[in-house]
Amino acid sequence: MINKTVDAAFLQDLQAFASKNTTFRLFLNDIDLIHPTRANIEKIFRILSNAILEPQLTLHVADIFKSNILAILSGLVHSKNIPKIYENHVRICLTLSKLLNLYPDVHSLAIDYFEKWPAPFVKLQLDGPPICKKSKIHVNNEILICEVEIATISYIFLKSFPSYFRNKWPWSEFVSRYITSTDSMIQWICCQCIGIITAMTPCALYMFTTKVLPRNKIDECSINFETNFNAKAVQDISSIDIPTYLNENELLSECTSIVSIGGINVPVYDANIKPRIKIVEVESTIINSRKIAMGILSSKAINLLGPVGSGKSMLVEYVAEKTGRVLGEDFVKVQLGDQTDSKMLLGTYRCTDIPGEFVWQPGVLTQAVINGSWLLLEDIDLASNDIASVLCSLLENKQLSVPGYRDSVPIKPGFQLFVTQRLMSSITGYHKRRNHACDFLTKHMLSISIDPLSYNELEKVITTLFPKLQTISSRIVSVFEVFTRSTEENRNRVGRLVSTRDLFKWCSRAIVNYDVSSTTSALKILQDAIDIFCCNHSDKDDRLNLAKVISSHLGIISENAIYFCTQYKPHLSLTPDALKAGRAVVKRINNVRKLNAKFCFTRPSACLLESIMCCIDAKEPVLLVGETGTGKTSTVQFLARSLGQELIVINMNQQSDSADLLGGFKPVDLKFIVAPIKKEFENVFCSYFNVEQNKTFLSHIAYCFNSHLYNQLVLLMKKSYEAAMRRLTIQEMRSGVGKKRKSDYDPKSISSQREFLEKWESFGKKLEKLEQQLKHRNALAFTFIEGSLVKAIENGYWVLLDEINLANAETLECLSSLLEGPHGSLSLLERGDKKPIKRHTNFTLFACMNPSTDIGKKDLSSGLRNRFTEFFVDELT
Repeated sequence: MINKTVDAAFLQDLQAFASKNTTFRLFLNDIDLIHPTRANIEKIFRILSNAILEPQLTLHVADIFKSNILAILSGLVHSKNIPKIYENHVRICLTLSKLLNLYPDVHSLAIDYFEKWPAPFVKLQLDGPPICKKSKIHVNNEILICEVEIATISYIFLKSFPSYFRNKWPWSEFVSRYITSTDSMIQWICCQCIGIITAMTPCALYMFTTKVLPRNKIDECSINFETNFNAKAVQDISSIDIPTYLNENELLSECTSIVSIGGINVPVYDANIKPRIKIVEVESTIINSRKIAMGILSSKAINLLGPVGSGKSMLVEYVAEKTGRVLGEDFVKVQLGDQTDSKMLLGTYRCTDIPGEFVWQPGVLTQAVINGSWLLLEDIDLASNDIASVLCSLLENKQLSVPGYRDSVPIKPGFQLFVTQRLMSSITGYHKRRNHACDFLTKHMLSISIDPLSYNELEKVITTLFPKLQTISSRIVSVFEVFTRSTEENRNRVGRLVSTRDLFKWCSRAIVNYDVSSTTSALKILQDAIDIFCCNHSDKDDRLNLAKVISSHLGIISENAIYFCTQYKPHLSLTPDALKAGRAVVKRINNVRKLNAKFCFTRPSACLLESIMCCIDAKEPVLLVGETGTGKTSTVQFLARSLGQELIVINMNQQSDSADLLGGFKPVDLKFIVAPIKKEFENVFCSYFNVEQNKTFLSHIAYCFNSHLYNQLVLLMKKSYEAAMRRLTIQEMRSGVGKKRKSDYDPKSISSQREFLEKWESFGKKLEKLEQQLKHRNALAFTFIEGSLVKAIENGYWVLLDEINLANAETLECLSSLLEGPHGSLSLLERGDKKPIKRHTNFTLFACMNPSTDIGKKDLSSGLRNRFTEFFVDELT
């Protein structure tokens, strides 16, 4: 949006233009630039918009106001009224064509403009009859735009974006209008446009042009075009007047169509979307976001390189939200792995509810290209050669080839590809994972290195996001520095990398009930730090030594650290409402069953219970590491039973596949398809009709279902549906909204007549589809069966992935987006869903594994492991 204040850089630009143009200098004398009002700022942008529409001033205004060129043009391009006048429309086209090849910022604006308005050679139908071939459009008293310039404007746009304008504009109208012109330059331009439209080779184009113009005219026109195209702007603009194309009544838009990212103005997709991601724009973040903004404006694919937890994905998500793109709608995020197939990106044929019927389901990449959406592919270094070749073809040819669907899918304006590439740490620094296909792919991209935040920047972020921790922010950062100073040594010993995720996890816990003068708060911060940074170490001495270091940096005596590591045992109490263990309190849900579990509360087990409960309260995923028989699984099961929480245990192995967790298309019995429709019918029937009077009918429904008499079942449900619709339609006609009849249904279940109508109409559509399915009942029926993990996310169950390190790393990569904070989720891309599954607030993910000291048992990937809060479970002594 336009800044409400005139900053120093903008003020300098205004003065520079005023020194060159008398009209603007006289205008500026009446404006208070020290304390400008919003009305004055609008006047400034209005006169600059008038100036940039003046052909002799266009390049001068753009050159002086480089950083605000989008703000000046945006009000014109996104106006609903200004381009309705054909003369204004042509002026805007001329201005954009002059700036197109000089300023990449203008590319997206030009595309946005022609999404709403026609080609310059097409006369608008809003302001009178079409112009004749020889007419001229008055720009001011001296400058005229003639037909040759309109043809030139059209040629420049086609030459700059051939794949877009080739199909966008009615070129048959252009050719019929100009190919027979008496002006040889217009004929030459028309031939050049035909060559681009039909993809002629230079030799074929020349031979075609010779049939329209003599050879000497061809050379003359070519030289004249290049000379005029590269002609410099008039140097002396002091006496050039600024015409009033836009008067006071033609208010420019508020420029909500642009937003500043790192000081670079970027077009906004939807100005009504408000960013939810909170990010502190420290120096490195501003630099990185500026690079991303420049990549977006230049329409380049962007590759973000950085170590685990450096904020690569969050930065892209922040820019997407700031530009008005919603995750799952206009912005899609995909986690890649070795098992990811190109069909997931391109699409494939999938079965429908009707047996034997298949429809084309476009993949996420195809949908993004067609709809002009943003696509983020995480961990591109894990991508297979298959995916790399698809992306290379897209970036090289600027179009997507989808076998079995369309040979050429043009890229819709607005499409933007982001990829992230994980850097591995070593003694010498960070390095890329070796992947030749990925290396070849990233050569077509703008690579941006995302380094972890410096310690000074981290302190600034903490004081901004967590103001209560301002007094101890430097101590918190010094503790974090201890664990990141020797990262590689720590990883060799523990197998887990420490990143800024752990730091912000600690701060999020510390802020709860924090009191700067309270000793209890200080000890709670120490306990949380021990849980997050120390408890993943397998060696007790290491844990103790690190706890001492933390306490010294926090200014707490080391005896407290020794006490928490060797002697502390939390008090546990179970009430009808909650389970309390030390500093952690977790509410119990209503359906608590009688506890028959036997659990021995030793000091280690009690401490582990408290630590896990702290994670549950903070919505953190938990990873328990330890030898077999140490009580990892039983601890989670005891917690679930104590809290009345549904727990789903999934035993992982070497053959585990992502479909086991997420689900997939599977052959099913017809009863599986009929059951949910029958259940929905009973719900809507019982809420509308009197149940007591229809007991016999409902029992007949149940009999038909249990006896597999599906045709009779559909017939009965259809009769009830028709009866309900007749009654609702009559009542709708009589009373508009309709009055409830207590004798027929319970008015408490649904409040309005219209809601009943919507429910029955929705059921009717499903019933119609079921009829079609029954006609093909002999064919094998397929449907998408959701996996256990998906059901748990939707219903708020707990999930325990036992022996998680037995599964392939590629199988587990689908969990990465789910582990991103308390609101992280995942998308069922195989089913064609772009929008993430709505996550229930009670959902919690647990994982158990043995140390990677046995055959087949390996470490988790550093990126996945870092997203868990990890605890090592000691053996009993």
